[in-house]
Amino acid sequence: MTEETTKYKLTINDPDNVLINTIPKQPKDGFKEGTEVDINVKYGPKGNKFISISGEDKEIINKAVYHVTMDSDKSISLNSDEPEPTEAETPNITENLPDTTEIPLNEESIELTIKAEVSDGGILSYEWTKDGTLIDTNLPTITVTEEGEYKCTVTNTLDESTATAESRLCVVTKEEFVSVVYNFTSYSPDGSTEYGTGKAETEPSDVEDYVKVKIIENNPVDSGAENWIGKEVYISSAAQIGDDVLYPLYQKESDEFVLLQVSVKINS
Repeated sequence: MTEETTKYKLTINDPDNVLINTIPKQPKDGFKEGTEVDINVKYGPKGNKFISISGEDKEIINKAVYHVTMDSDKSISLNSDEPEPTEAETPNITENLPDTTEIPLNEESIELTIKAEVSDGGILSYEWTKDGTLIDTNLPTITVTEEGEYKCTVTNTLDESTATAESRLCVVTKEEFVSVVYNFTSYSPDGSTEYGTGKAETEPSDVEDYVKVKIIENNPVDSGAENWIGKEVYISSAAQIGDDVLYPLYQKESDEFVLLQVSVKINS
């Protein structure tokens, strides 16, 4: 009669979250007594960190290699080669913040973006602050509506290790409007008839590529002509002082941009 050989079965308590590979591969009925086995272990964040050999639970360490001898006394020991702690790589910032930037007059906000990379497979996260106060976001791009000092800290997380890199400090301001007063001469659209002279003061414009002006002085040739003082009109932003070019004037009526039957030359 052949003596029955003791077999040892390797099982996983939490197969959904723990992965093992054995060398040699485990037979269906288990390993024979005295078999030396290498067990490669990897488990997810919800793994219970235990495996069971013939009903005996053994605690395991993630990403370790265990050398197991299947002993007849069932006092099975796991001798692991624990991996050396992995140090996260410091993020390389490939696109930094500018030192200063402005929110344009005709816009309510701008975007600030930082780009970073790592080669170790770690996960990058982003922590933004405004004037030293944390902003509730974890994205590489933020929308800025207020003036202030902005900074981003990029963190690389690899297993239990982290490494950080900081962006430049970016000072955000809102563009200030500077009013300009200039003299003009008004004409008929074709320039054949002079209507008069006056002064205009620039105002913040709500129409792209056009400057908004308010007439502050009006000296018409015809004393019976309409008084334009206080009227708000628009002129091309390409207009230059003293270039002897006739520029047509426009006016906004509700949502329409209307061409007026007046052109001007900017004198000084």
